[in-house]
Amino acid sequence: MRKPAPRNAELKQSVADSTRMKEIRVPVLTWAMSGMSLGLLLFGAGWIIAFTHSPGVTLAEVINHEPVLWVITLAPIILGIGGGLVGLSQGNARQVQNDAISLAERVATEFSSTIHNQNVDTARAAGIQAKYFASLSHDMRTPLSAIIGFSAIVEDSELIPRAELITYMREIGTSANQLLTIVGDLLDAAKLENGSIELQVDDVVGDVIAAEVLSHLSPLIEGRHLRVRENFDTHVTCRADPQRLRQILTNLLSNAIKYTPAGVIDVNTYVRGDSVVFEVVDSGLGISKDDMEKVFLPFEQTEAGRLRTDSTGLGLTVALGMAQAMGGTIEAESEGSGRGSTFRLVLPTGSGSGVEVKLAALPMIAA
Repeated sequence: MRKPAPRNAELKQSVADSTRMKEIRVPVLTWAMSGMSLGLLLFGAGWIIAFTHSPGVTLAEVINHEPVLWVITLAPIILGIGGGLVGLSQGNARQVQNDAISLAERVATEFSSTIHNQNVDTARAAGIQAKYFASLSHDMRTPLSAIIGFSAIVEDSELIPRAELITYMREIGTSANQLLTIVGDLLDAAKLENGSIELQVDDVVGDVIAAEVLSHLSPLIEGRHLRVRENFDTHVTCRADPQRLRQILTNLLSNAIKYTPAGVIDVNTYVRGDSVVFEVVDSGLGISKDDMEKVFLPFEQTEAGRLRTDSTGLGLTVALGMAQAMGGTIEAESEGSGRGSTFRLVLPTGSGSGVEVKLAALPMIAA
């Protein structure tokens, strides 16, 4: 997020405007004062002359007997005052004109700056997407190649021992699931961008769904040096779309399993104030400080994610968009690479208000 222009520029502009106004007004006032001074001088000289020639004469008698002299003495005063007023009005008009020109210049400058910044942001986003899709095409070719290769081997199943055949079939299934994950994330991201994912938000028992997801993912844990500990508050009710809640928890738990080669994963559910928290804590690869700033951004991957072929870089973006549509959020923490990570899905507690239809969109991410 770009910072607004400093106030120093506004102060300098104000000083410049004030200086221009003074440059206009000072000559005008000088000429006005000079005209008035000359008129008073001539008036005084005329009065002295009249008094010298005719002692005791009054102002009315001077006006009656010497009207020309009276006009001559008053003319500079009148002209001086009139000139001053005209000059001041012209100065104000010129000031208004200068202010309008200055305002137009500021608007043009700010508009050009905004357009430039938008172009830079657009170019950066386009570059990130191009790089991402280049990587994604490679990630999709890898499982496709595996499926094609193992399928060709399975065609000669009569010559393959059953145990080896089962291994090949599992490899085909794993590769197919990788492709399904990639395609699913891409479709969900596209729908989020259009705001076309509809959620049916209702009161659901969160700990039951968390247990179902954990049971569904248990095959991913088998045969690994990995221990999963669960601590669920029972009968915890939250506001959520049950299908999308399963999707988000599956994403968080599968990430913890993928990025924890060996160690412990804690899965907790509990109430925090007026919210229900689903917490996944792992002792795995962790997230660096630089990657933490972009962990929810679309088309961005962490260092660990870039090393895997089954990571699209869109899963957390989709998950956060769903969570926000349900009135919640996702919190992420890590002390750095190699030090594990913590993700918390936070949703409102149950309200008994029945089913609400919500539209999910790309998430709002704090700067």
